[in-house]
Amino acid sequence: LLFQILFIRKTPVELVSQQVEVFLAVDEIVGGSRAMLFPRNVVSEPLGYYWLALISRLFPASMRICAFHVANILSFCLGLAFLFRLAKLLFDKWVAIVAVFLFGVGFWPILQNTALLGSSLVFPLLSTALFYLFRGLLREKRGDIFLFGVISGLGLFANKLFLMMPIMTLLVVLIWLIFTRKQNRILRVLAWFGLAVLTMVVVAGPFMATVSQNPTVSLEPIFSRISDLEVNIEGHAFVIFAKNLFQAMGMLNWSNRSGWVDGIANRPALDLLSAVFFLIGLVWLIARAVKEKAWPYIALFVTGILFLVPSALSIAFPLENPSLSRAYGMAIPAMILAAVGLVLVVKWLGRSKYTRIIVSVVCAFVIIFFNYQLLHRVYVDNYRQNAWNAREMSETVLKFEQNYGDDGQAWLLGYPYWVDERAVAIMAGKAPNSLLLNLDDIHGIVNQPGAKLFILHLEANDSLNTLKTVFPNGVESMVASELENKDYRIYFVPEN
Repeated sequence: LLFQILFIRKTPVELVSQQVEVFLAVDEIVGGSRAMLFPRNVVSEPLGYYWLALISRLFPASMRICAFHVANILSFCLGLAFLFRLAKLLFDKWVAIVAVFLFGVGFWPILQNTALLGSSLVFPLLSTALFYLFRGLLREKRGDIFLFGVISGLGLFANKLFLMMPIMTLLVVLIWLIFTRKQNRILRVLAWFGLAVLTMVVVAGPFMATVSQNPTVSLEPIFSRISDLEVNIEGHAFVIFAKNLFQAMGMLNWSNRSGWVDGIANRPALDLLSAVFFLIGLVWLIARAVKEKAWPYIALFVTGILFLVPSALSIAFPLENPSLSRAYGMAIPAMILAAVGLVLVVKWLGRSKYTRIIVSVVCAFVIIFFNYQLLHRVYVDNYRQNAWNAREMSETVLKFEQNYGDDGQAWLLGYPYWVDERAVAIMAGKAPNSLLLNLDDIHGIVNQPGAKLFILHLEANDSLNTLKTVFPNGVESMVASELENKDYRIYFVPEN
């Protein structure tokens, strides 16, 4: 928790348009909207935005970013609690403790949780659902299967990843049935599967009804990846899928192709040491599964493969695979297996209690160091290089307002493929559209009292010439950015 708090103080590094849409969705909900679909957003499902809106009501509008961070931390802590219970259920308390540690400091889950793209409820809902599914089968408790269905149904309100849950449920139940050799209970098992799926459908009914009214809006992101809806598929679809799945299997230890907003591309999804422990845990799991025919281990392995499928289904755009966001579900079995590997190594190397403590502390320190470097340096630097410097522009606006009070007004004149003026406004603690000004509307603010500040792109010469014509007493200057090729121009008009 402390590790994540240290990082979120730096986030968002810069606001981008995809994150701005999250703020607008929350504003709509706070304003009274009860929409069930947000097609403009990266995540169109509504539950994450309603959760952010709920916590936002506890904070003033100027602290909206802080409210989002609090909401994300709360949901992350809930997910860690059920991850602990799941790992303890399948292994033991030491594996559970280490799994929570690895997930809590891993750059992959932290970025997915703090990216402000609307997917912060995926982890808590998924870890909770998996816990009740495995416990329900291990203890043969119908109530747990029912809860699994409820939570999976809620998950459909949160992310498309949960569309995999009926298939995963069927496979896990079949694995349980085959390897426990309880064929005489096949009708009971089928009843459990039916209960889980029926509960999912009932809980997700309102959302499914909304999707059925306009399926194109909700399902277009899926069909655009698995068909030639946007681009022609180059090659046989099944061959591309198989290749994608093979590449996705290697993302934990080899490389991924995620975007710079919610990931670090061209590197493994795990830090160096966790990746090694994951391989050790995976080999141990397979060996135990083969030797003991332990169905929970086989089921855990299969669910991990299934969670890679949403990323591998990027058939029309294979260069988007592997994706850390689409394969986020894999983080749960990956961290559990890495925890298994670490616990095994500690037991092998530590003959005494003190030796085990020393080995554990050294491993924990190295893992924290690796992830700290990845988050605070690699990710932040890469993000700043790719995003426009909305934070610097917001600081310019705030400094202007401090100097000229409430009578002063700042605007940002848009320019193609430049910063989103709504992002600048939000980072300045203002309403999203408060800085918006079209070039054609400049004549309408000539008689407005108070000093005026206009922020322009360096190459926006037409806008600058218009400002000089309308406000001949203005002063032009350039603001030098800390980053290369991110300078911008301001035009200051003093009060009449």
